[in-house]
Amino acid sequence: MGYELIRVNGLRKVFHQDGSELLVLDNLSFDVEEGSFTTLLGPSGCGKSTLLNILTGLEDLSAGIIDISSTGAEKIKMSYVFQTARLLPWKSVIDNITFVHGMEKSKGEGTEVAIKYLKLVGLEEFAHHYPHQLSGGMQQRVGIARALSVEPSILLMDEPFSHLDEITAKRMRTDLVDIWQKTKVTIFFITHDLSEAALLSDRIIFMTQKPAQIYKDFIIDLPRPRSEEDQRFFELQTKLSREFHLMQESYERTEDCLKTS
Repeated sequence: MGYELIRVNGLRKVFHQDGSELLVLDNLSFDVEEGSFTTLLGPSGCGKSTLLNILTGLEDLSAGIIDISSTGAEKIKMSYVFQTARLLPWKSVIDNITFVHGMEKSKGEGTEVAIKYLKLVGLEEFAHHYPHQLSGGMQQRVGIARALSVEPSILLMDEPFSHLDEITAKRMRTDLVDIWQKTKVTIFFITHDLSEAALLSDRIIFMTQKPAQIYKDFIIDLPRPRSEEDQRFFELQTKLSREFHLMQESYERTEDCLKTS
């Protein structure tokens, strides 16, 4: 067992609007091990992005405890990869990366770091291009390079391939596993795609419709590299799909009971 880098206990989130309350996250408890690839899988609109925003401090939690700490003395850094790259269109690729370092590094240091991570995502030859000159997949690679360039302990990824065509997304998933294995960064990944979760993850945490709760927690022990043509992968997908549908049916039964009570 690895060190628990993220510990979440009894997390609850309520939004207040116009005198009413909306319970989004209800008593979530889980941990994320250092160096792991952990995926939070749940239906659209269930509060997955809200959870990431709470982890980064962009949103306050309503109740519960979040503890993020490492075995070492270094400060924990987190980076966020969004659903779209969110590049600054008036800056070149390399400047989009060095921009996040601000005054932290000298110009030379920032450029060196940017080139290092552009090489990692296979885009060093596009360092002086502008975002409009890149494809959607290439832009997202720049977004990943930018996030990795601050050398985080934790990389949070919010459905980063959901806006890409399937061919590009498939290539990006393969590349992401390669990057993860090279950098040893801890990845906490958000998706509603069962196949994507099965292909990428060490562990999958199922989250229900809101008010979201943890439905089930799966350890994925298939060796890498994984192939969608592998019979074991097909069996894993079938098992996950069955669990997902059982979760949906349980939610619908609960909703029906609430409507008739």
